[in-house]
Amino acid sequence: MTIDKKYRYSFCILRFALCIFLFFPPWGGSRWLSLKEAISGGFLGAGITFIRDEAGDSEFGITQMNISLSSSKHFDSYHLVSAGLQGGVAQRSVSPEKLQWGSQWNGNRYDETIAPDEPLFSENFSFADFSGGLLWTFNNERNTKVHAGISALHLNRPKQYFYTNYKNLYSKIVFLGSGEFLISGSRTSLLPSLLTVKEGPSKEIITGLMVRQNFAGGEGDEAGSETSVSGGIYSRLSDAFILAGQIQYRNFSFGIAYDVNVSGLSVASKGRGGLEIAITYIPGAKSNRGEDVPRVKF
Repeated sequence: MTIDKKYRYSFCILRFALCIFLFFPPWGGSRWLSLKEAISGGFLGAGITFIRDEAGDSEFGITQMNISLSSSKHFDSYHLVSAGLQGGVAQRSVSPEKLQWGSQWNGNRYDETIAPDEPLFSENFSFADFSGGLLWTFNNERNTKVHAGISALHLNRPKQYFYTNYKNLYSKIVFLGSGEFLISGSRTSLLPSLLTVKEGPSKEIITGLMVRQNFAGGEGDEAGSETSVSGGIYSRLSDAFILAGQIQYRNFSFGIAYDVNVSGLSVASKGRGGLEIAITYIPGAKSNRGEDVPRVKF
């Protein structure tokens, strides 16, 4: 069966407190388009992504637009392999005039009229950024789905500089593994996942488990009537626990997550972490005969 087109829209708000949400809202949006089948047993994809993130008194932020291309190939009824490339342009920005420096202390109070004894730096700069990745998917359309992928970001190691000297951004290597396993005789699924990120000397590992309860959308249910509720917990090793939940109704899903800091940084953060909210809409796909293409739900 050939998929003629399918769109995915998403909007997310990441790591915000109320004041940041009101005045400096980080945001991101994306639109993905699966193009008409170009190779036997596979399809091409293209997408465009917009990102805006800003934080802190200095309004340190990034604005980025990426264009993505991908190709996916079915090797049999169960296995799908995908490869993708992404390129874009980004701009980093900061408002140095909103920073306060120790050299501006006049002995009694902070005095903004005192010139800071700090080297001048650029308020913004732009750079190109390129990434690529591979993904393997297994789906027996009964009780098991497995994904495993690897990607490399910042392949060109773009220059980063606010001062006259610059440093090249480290390339980032990301590995993701996840699965969905239906408990026999039920509508309940287990969704384990593992994420590892390595960027220069920094490393992050997140692992955890979600439990999904499907209420509709199984065999014999009306197409597009999927309803499910998921909840679980993740661990960002040596740093935090993450509580997560998601509700899906038909083509919409609403997700929320909150991380609780348990590392040595909890002395400063008092255990408080970041709230993340995601809203996703996926219209139903159509086959080349105009029929609905079911999205497999156990």
